[in-house]
Amino acid sequence: MINDFFTHPMRIFFFCAVFCVFLGCASFFVAEDFVSLHKFAFLGLVCPLAYAGFLFTAIPDWTSYLGSLKRHSIAMFVLFALSFVVMFLGFEKGYFIMGFFWVYLLVFAAVLIFLDKNDDNFSILAVLTGFCILNFLYVFTQNEKFLSAQIHLNMLAVVVVSFRVSVVLGKEAFKLEEGMNEAVFAPNFVYKNLLLTILTVLLLAVLFEVSSKILGFISLGCGFIMMARLHEMHYKVLLKRHFVVFYYLISLIGGLGYIWLGVSEILELSQSSNAIHLIAICTIFGIIMFIFNVAGLRHSGQELVFLRLSRLGIFALFVAGVSRSVFAMFFEVFYIILPAIFLAMTFICWGINFYAIFRDNEFSKDPE
Repeated sequence: MINDFFTHPMRIFFFCAVFCVFLGCASFFVAEDFVSLHKFAFLGLVCPLAYAGFLFTAIPDWTSYLGSLKRHSIAMFVLFALSFVVMFLGFEKGYFIMGFFWVYLLVFAAVLIFLDKNDDNFSILAVLTGFCILNFLYVFTQNEKFLSAQIHLNMLAVVVVSFRVSVVLGKEAFKLEEGMNEAVFAPNFVYKNLLLTILTVLLLAVLFEVSSKILGFISLGCGFIMMARLHEMHYKVLLKRHFVVFYYLISLIGGLGYIWLGVSEILELSQSSNAIHLIAICTIFGIIMFIFNVAGLRHSGQELVFLRLSRLGIFALFVAGVSRSVFAMFFEVFYIILPAIFLAMTFICWGINFYAIFRDNEFSKDPE
């Protein structure tokens, strides 16, 4: 079983990400410097592990690569394990090791894309390059703005990945409708490119420390474009499927989060941290959990039907995000304790379901 996990790295890295989510949530109860530890666990470990699991499955599929992935997954697992160990000597050392994790993933993806002469995935390389740069800039400067910028870079990654995911969701929804097997869902690439552009502008604005009002108006632009994108899913044939509804809610909350961030910055409401946590938990972690479910099912020979525990987990994720961002302004228990419990519950629910699925089912290629 362990050998199978390394042969198909999606499985090992998804479960490593689950472990790190639990670590980040537990840090609030056991660590003296829980602020630094939870940032390292969530931004420094969970996100790269989740992207590695996804891209080690997607990139070979997109580039028709048929070689073994085992040596790559073992090498990157060693980097992760080393980072986990050295974090006890200082979080900057953990970030430093994970910087090489990002570099390895970038080089792996770049080699396969260029060998395949594939010009459709340069956005993936751009995002991975951004993570490498921001990670090492934080290591060498210890300036928190390079961590803050990673929130928006993660949103860039979400937009890049979710564009492809939405095509799959549309196709799966149509397959369940009589007479629509040949129908194709085509998301609006203009909105996608507009959103990528303005998120890039926002990221640069954070790095160059522009005024709060400029940040606010850029954030508003991000939020309104995200809300505008939702209209492409306003069809009964799509919204009658639970997996589309989950994706819709994740996207909706992301748009509302950026609008809230914009208003807070412009009016100086001191609620920007609340809005950022809503975006990070419900949208960034929401998409990670969503892809864990979609990829886990499709690459295990299963139908795209979220299991009951997984549905409960996604609901718990929304509760965690709203608790930390909204209810925490009124009740202290919603500031740390309940969000940490519900976020851990989200990934534990997934782990319970998919341990059994991965154990009992061979890894399968994407059905498309």
